[in-house]
Amino acid sequence: MTVSLATLLVIAPTLAARPEASAWLEMSYAQHRTDEWGNVYAYAMAYHCAHRMTIMLRAEQQAAMGNHSAPAGPLIGATSGKESETYGATSYRAGEVSVSDQEYTSTGYGQTYLSLRNSRGFSCPYVASVDA
Repeated sequence: MTVSLATLLVIAPTLAARPEASAWLEMSYAQHRTDEWGNVYAYAMAYHCAHRMTIMLRAEQQAAMGNHSAPAGPLIGATSGKESETYGATSYRAGEVSVSDQEYTSTGYGQTYLSLRNSRGFSCPYVASVDA
């Protein structure tokens, strides 16, 4: 399948406009098998790419503010005056979200990726499940 920014452009236009978007999308395609995703493959890869880019941008924003060891979890706080953002660790309950899936719950893009993956009735080989 040819890597295209068209789907990413619809899902996350600001991310698709970034010069490194094609490379991130190619990495998403390289980490997944087409035959396991069927007709949702292009969408899932766009959401996976958008999730990964969002995490990377959060880390870059924190580094720009001098916080080089900041976690890139979900945004749990924001301040407008004098700019302040706070990211927290994601949490999960055993049996609801696997440890590997925990990362994907930190963005809306990641949550949609999980939804598409789960709709296919399979777990990706690199995603471990947690026994309750």
